[in-house]
Amino acid sequence: MSTLRQPPRIQLGDAPLAGYAGSETDQIAILWQTEGDTSDDTFTVEYRAVGETDWNSVDSSTINHLFSGVDDGRGERVTHEVEINGLSYDSSYEYRVTMDLGDGATQSFDATFDTRLEAGDMSEFTFVTYGDSTNYRSIEPFIEVQNRITELDPAFTLMVGDNEQNDGRYWEYDARFTEFVPLDSSSEVPRPENDTTLDWIASNIDYPNYGNHDIRALRDHGQNTYFDSYSVPIPVGGVTAPASIPDGTLPELHYSFDYGMVHFVQFDSNQLDSLEGMQAAIDWMRADIAATDAQWVIVNGHHPIGGGPSKSEGPEDLYWKLLVPAMNEMGVDLFLTGHSHTYSVTSPLVGVYDDLPVFVDDNDNIYESSDGVVQVVNGSGGTPLRSGSHSGYSYVEAGFSTTSDPSSEFGVTQIHVSENALTVEYVASSDGSILHSFQVVNDGSGLGGQQDTTTRIFEEGERGYTGVQDTFIDSDDPDENNGEAAEVEIDEFSDGGEFALVRFDDLFGETGSQLANDANIVSARLEFTFTNGGDSFGIHRMLTDWDEASTWNSLVDGVATDGVEAAIDPTLVTGTTGDSSRSGTVLSYDVTADVQDWQNGSANFGWLVAPGGSDGVDWASSETGNGPRLIVELEKDVDTNVAATAVDDVATVMEDSNVTIDVLANDIDPDDHVLLIDSVSEATNGTVHIFGDSIIYTPNADFHGQDSFTYSMTDGFGETSEATVSVTVEGTPELSSLRFQEGVNGYSGTVDTSLFASSADDDSSEDSELEIDSSSEKHTLIRFEDIFGNEDGQIAPGSDIVSAQLVFDVTSSGDEITLHEMLGTWEETASWSSLVDGISADGVEAAETPVTTSGGSVGTGTLELDVTDSILKWLDDPSSNNGWAILPTDSDGVDLISSEGSNVAARPELVVNFAVPNADPVAVDDAAETLLGEAATIDVLGNDTDADGDLLAVTEANAVNGSVTLNVDGTIGYTPNEGFSGTDTIDYVVSDGNGGSDSAQVSVDVVDPFLGTVDIDFGKHGYFGRTAADISVTDADGAVQSDYQKLNWFSNKIILDAADLKITSSGPGYDSVSAIKGGLGVSSRADKFLSGDRLDIDRKEKLNIKLMDDDEVATRLVLDFAEQEGDVQLVFFNDGERVAKDTYSYDNGMLELTDLAFDKVRISGTGEDDVRITGIEYDLYDENSLFEANVVDSFEFV
Repeated sequence: MSTLRQPPRIQLGDAPLAGYAGSETDQIAILWQTEGDTSDDTFTVEYRAVGETDWNSVDSSTINHLFSGVDDGRGERVTHEVEINGLSYDSSYEYRVTMDLGDGATQSFDATFDTRLEAGDMSEFTFVTYGDSTNYRSIEPFIEVQNRITELDPAFTLMVGDNEQNDGRYWEYDARFTEFVPLDSSSEVPRPENDTTLDWIASNIDYPNYGNHDIRALRDHGQNTYFDSYSVPIPVGGVTAPASIPDGTLPELHYSFDYGMVHFVQFDSNQLDSLEGMQAAIDWMRADIAATDAQWVIVNGHHPIGGGPSKSEGPEDLYWKLLVPAMNEMGVDLFLTGHSHTYSVTSPLVGVYDDLPVFVDDNDNIYESSDGVVQVVNGSGGTPLRSGSHSGYSYVEAGFSTTSDPSSEFGVTQIHVSENALTVEYVASSDGSILHSFQVVNDGSGLGGQQDTTTRIFEEGERGYTGVQDTFIDSDDPDENNGEAAEVEIDEFSDGGEFALVRFDDLFGETGSQLANDANIVSARLEFTFTNGGDSFGIHRMLTDWDEASTWNSLVDGVATDGVEAAIDPTLVTGTTGDSSRSGTVLSYDVTADVQDWQNGSANFGWLVAPGGSDGVDWASSETGNGPRLIVELEKDVDTNVAATAVDDVATVMEDSNVTIDVLANDIDPDDHVLLIDSVSEATNGTVHIFGDSIIYTPNADFHGQDSFTYSMTDGFGETSEATVSVTVEGTPELSSLRFQEGVNGYSGTVDTSLFASSADDDSSEDSELEIDSSSEKHTLIRFEDIFGNEDGQIAPGSDIVSAQLVFDVTSSGDEITLHEMLGTWEETASWSSLVDGISADGVEAAETPVTTSGGSVGTGTLELDVTDSILKWLDDPSSNNGWAILPTDSDGVDLISSEGSNVAARPELVVNFAVPNADPVAVDDAAETLLGEAATIDVLGNDTDADGDLLAVTEANAVNGSVTLNVDGTIGYTPNEGFSGTDTIDYVVSDGNGGSDSAQVSVDVVDPFLGTVDIDFGKHGYFGRTAADISVTDADGAVQSDYQKLNWFSNKIILDAADLKITSSGPGYDSVSAIKGGLGVSSRADKFLSGDRLDIDRKEKLNIKLMDDDEVATRLVLDFAEQEGDVQLVFFNDGERVAKDTYSYDNGMLELTDLAFDKVRISGTGEDDVRITGIEYDLYDENSLFEANVVDSFEFV
């Protein structure tokens, strides 16, 4: 028998997105929870549209029973879930759950609910959002919040995480879902009578998000509370959604749904510090949002990207850098978060620039959807509110905490959705008062602010642009030229002030770096990087010319906003820019109208920036790396776009580290568009992630050597280009150590003593302890002799020293001590007097600046001091090794075991760690062969070696007559230049990944399989019988290769190198008759020539084909004939010997002979009739098994 623990409530369930099967209708899921043995339980679920009389029964076999394995003393908790499908959108229904829990008693629960607005329905609606809510230790604030929600009667609630504020266990969630409020895991009290929580969740959907407290139940207690408590969509790519959730992500943590004109996206932000996790989540969101055409896009994650008191996230962090640019790219309008138990709203966030926030400075509480992403933090849902100031966050427009004025209150964020605006209100739960409100208005930019646009950025020194002019003029220093000042200053004085001038020259034109005169400018923003905030200011169009050398006096009492020198009406007036907290902030201002006017022919004199008060404002000038920027968004013009070209990159990273590679920095776009990384391939020996404009590469654990990957970038016009990134992963050097300690391994070079003011003449070199004290004036000296040299146990010259430590055994603790290099010589028998009042760190006796210190007070036991810098210095000049002076800082002295101590292991020790020298690899020359025009893969590393066993990689390769690519498997690809045959040379460099390299060569024979000789035998009667003729042989480009003048019957044979040669013959009354094409000769008497692509041979004429290479044989011969049938005589030779002679009959116009082995064939006719050949084909085989080829020749007569 079981008992009911949590009564029925509704959720959306696993609903598909619009456009996928099942989305034609709406659905809900009903959940309830029992405790104990459910074997005898029976449940009946029914529903009907409001107003109907008949109930529809739900098949009880579809009820899913989720056994938790958790027993809080009343039996195992079991959550029961059933979905009701096929519901009409925007309709009212009622449901009834009847249950018999094995005791024969029947319980029944019923409620009504409204289905969603169908995706694309433009009807207005309201929802509320809040987070950080239920807390069983103090439930009253949450009940107050829930009661206010019930009174507001929104369409649904969107929860932003930490739905239970403690550990999220089942019994803690009872504070939200049961008739009781738990006191602990085994006791509880009834809910207050005025509590409307259970009524709300029975009839309305709370859409959840996974907070850092929600995660604790699974992480710390093994309980699936969150997943059993809610039922949300599980995206399956191509089935219920555009994309599946990332691999390894738990179901129900990333999901999306549509409600009317809004597309809502929930993601798990608990992975905010994980590059891989965040990139995967963003990739999923990008695919999801790209498929929607909703009017608005709202994203929900638990953690703010910045601006939360006591929360460290900000623009310098991975979370902001990945998410803010991505949300802008995706056209997100609102980002709803919690986590910080406060309320705040940001300006529209644009991105990040040199770890600085970039946002639109717009404090009128009306934000345009295309300006950026507005973040709303509401963590005031019931958990104790927090104190803290938002003043340190320049991008926060409004912030409420318990210590702000006005202070925060428990409450919700109510959002009213219309076609033209999102109206957002912070509503106090106590009395319903509105504490803050703002709007995001639809500025006509389309889906969530997305447009088919591209961006141009004008900034001094970026992508070759040098057109920024900026300065400021000062009434108090009227002749001062501030054109090269690092900061631009504006301020208001009683008799004038400081005014700024800024202009961007050469904006328009036909070069790739300019804006085309007919470009469609969508928006333009002027950005400053502030170094000091202050009062508001106005930006006015300048109407007269100026330059960076202009001064207050040269412009005649500055610049007047009089409609002559500068425009009377400002382009815009900013709000107050804060105080010093604005330092390092990038603010963005809309100057679209001005830039559009300049494009239309108005003179571009830039802007005057006039102060709005006596609290001055400063920003970085164009003389720095963070000067003014003009960002222009253009409508894409695909027809005139010139594709960008990605250029290969190289990078180096240490083993077990990572490197950020700015792959776009060297890519080329003739149109100077802003380039974006489109995709990246996997790396063979590491992982890669897109990180804004860069790619982060992380080698696999312990890997070192060569790796590579490819990336694709786009110019935003649909054109993409790929390039390869080659990464050298340098291995962590293998370390070896030398230890110098008196009496150990035969070492006897430790020299140490203490100097005492109280015993100024005493020799303390035999004392077993070293003492350092300021009150009794005790100093210590120590030196390790004979540590440098070429003997075993010494540090060899040129050693790669990584670190060195001086180790002491402390017997008496005390104040901090300092270690200084001694600058002069001293003996172990030295005393306080002999060194004249001990040691002074004066730059004469000992170095003023200590090598190191103990870093605070010294405790007993082992003390290690870093002396790497000293050892490195002495390695270059061993004679300068005078050891160290150890000096006190206060009166509580320190005692150390000396080199005379009886415990050898406790004596002072110098430990020097150095890298074992790396053995260079040995590269060995290689040979390879390929065919004319064909690529080859060459394993050049197969015979290369490395004494250290390091993994070798080819890092560079170049060929004289071909192109070379480096393959990820260590081979190289070689492609000969077009038309090249002969011997080519590849020079390559092999690396061991540890700084060692060697070079070798590959000799590549590029074989022309067509290359041979062709001789034409005209018979005993000569070329045209007894008639003399001229024969000229030219190549395809018309260059004369051979010229046979007055060929007569005494010259009855010519021999030609096979190539694309053309033979032209002439004589009295004869025409050009024949050609040689592709290595075959044709001959014919002119009076017997028949037109067409063929070769005519009679019995007196012979055509000989001989292969060039002695290692080559032909194994198959195919002849095509003009006649369908006939005879031909063939004689085959090999190595100069005739191997066969026969007359062959052919039919169907073809003769094919196989199983041959010849290097020469003679073709002739058998009778008075010509043999008319139209094509020859033979298979070529190299006896060294280097290649095989199929050669096909056809004829082309001219």
